[in-house]
Amino acid sequence: MKVLRYILIFLFCIGAIQPALAQKKYKIRIQNADSLKNGDRNGEKYTKLFGNAHFIHENTIIYCDTAYSFDKTNTMEAIGHVKILQGDSITIIGKKLFYDGNTRLAQFRDDVVYRDDSITIYTDFLDYDMAGKQAYYFNGGKIVDNENVLISDKGYYDTRTKFASFKDNAELTTPQAVITGDTLQYDLNADIAYFKGPTKIAKKDGTVLNAYKGKYITRIEKSEIEKGVIESGDQELEGDVLDFDDLKKFYTSTGNVKLTSEKDRVIILGDFGKYWAQDSIIKIYGNAVMKKAFNGDTLYLSADTLVSIDNPDPTKKRLLAYNNVKLYHLEMQGKADSLAYHQADSIIYFYDDPIIWNDGSQIVADSINMIIKNDQIDRMNLTQNSFVISLDSLLIRHNQIKGRDMIAYFRENEINKVDVFGNAESIYFVAENDSILFGMNKILCSDMSILFKNGEVNSINTYVNPDATLFPPHEMKEPDTRLKGYRWREDEKPTKEEVINGSSNIEPETDQKPTAQKSIIIRKE
Repeated sequence: MKVLRYILIFLFCIGAIQPALAQKKYKIRIQNADSLKNGDRNGEKYTKLFGNAHFIHENTIIYCDTAYSFDKTNTMEAIGHVKILQGDSITIIGKKLFYDGNTRLAQFRDDVVYRDDSITIYTDFLDYDMAGKQAYYFNGGKIVDNENVLISDKGYYDTRTKFASFKDNAELTTPQAVITGDTLQYDLNADIAYFKGPTKIAKKDGTVLNAYKGKYITRIEKSEIEKGVIESGDQELEGDVLDFDDLKKFYTSTGNVKLTSEKDRVIILGDFGKYWAQDSIIKIYGNAVMKKAFNGDTLYLSADTLVSIDNPDPTKKRLLAYNNVKLYHLEMQGKADSLAYHQADSIIYFYDDPIIWNDGSQIVADSINMIIKNDQIDRMNLTQNSFVISLDSLLIRHNQIKGRDMIAYFRENEINKVDVFGNAESIYFVAENDSILFGMNKILCSDMSILFKNGEVNSINTYVNPDATLFPPHEMKEPDTRLKGYRWREDEKPTKEEVINGSSNIEPETDQKPTAQKSIIIRKE
């Protein structure tokens, strides 16, 4: 029993000694001062140090001009040229410091500068947790690393993980961009800035990115953004997910892609988008649809792929569409394999089996270009194998005009006149009393001019050796009522719903920029 009692006494003594040793171990120790003075503040004893005050606490060294040391609470206050050294890498200076040796919390005030091997922090209010090696600032601060500067109202920095968080009016300035937002986080090891909430990235080339959530890798100038918008020149490109490679000046957009040009009153929608910033080329595909204000209504255009080419030179601005092009307007519908819209002179070029429907008329040729003036069709130029079919609504007959080339003139978006050049042919059904079929007039000549009224043939003028024959109704045979190449394609005319829904055909994934070889629209210009 005596042995057991001695063991218990020994253990009790050890237990009593350990807190005392621990307390001594964490005591703030005075190392040096020019002079000392003891005092009392509200019943608490202190030692006041004057000149070249020097303290040690754990692996921390504290210097200052003047200090108050409170032995009982193991705290101290430092004033004037305050400096803390922690280990070999961390230095903090300021004008004032309150330091708690028990919690190891250092509270710096006024002209505070924190430095380690990665960053420098400037602020007037810095709390630094010596044990956790975590720094907090409030009421404004700035962090600087080798290339970047970040300012915000509030900030947090973990020395061990090299991870910083910023809140309220945060702004990160890199050599390539300025990022502003409410909440930013920055991983100094990976050079990645994370942001949440509305954030703006302004590039030095003038491009502006607006996003809700994402990250920006400063070292390689790449971004991944959710719910973002790119502003470049007169255009805005947005999508659910945006990826940016600033070194290559190549950006991609996925999901609910929208390209807006307020100046040109154009909106393009699609599933995918690609942007070559250096050339100001944007390609949109996957249910791609363009909407443009036109003649008091909206012109809709869909294709497998839509390409917008922006340029300071107006003559080089283009809108390209290729594969399965369809368009719809209340007064005009059309389709072609490819299309180009030259914005400077308002000319639309249609290529590869183009066909236009306008108020009962069907217009086809190997290629067609349409000149727009004051948001209305001024004229169409038809090149090679031109063919116009016009429905006579009273006789329910198809008047036909055929020739090598044609120019169709419009008035208030309706065909007013057609000039035919080379190998002109026409079939025109003549009515008696505007309702009874009188006969069919068939004309062959070199050139021809046809006038329309209310969208229907009114009169025909022929030039160079005309050959005209009038067939009475009883002599009209069905094959003779159609010119060679006649093909009424009303069933192909796109509906508004068909065009708005776009084309789901997806071209093979590639980052190759559209070229003249890719788009015959440019080559055939």
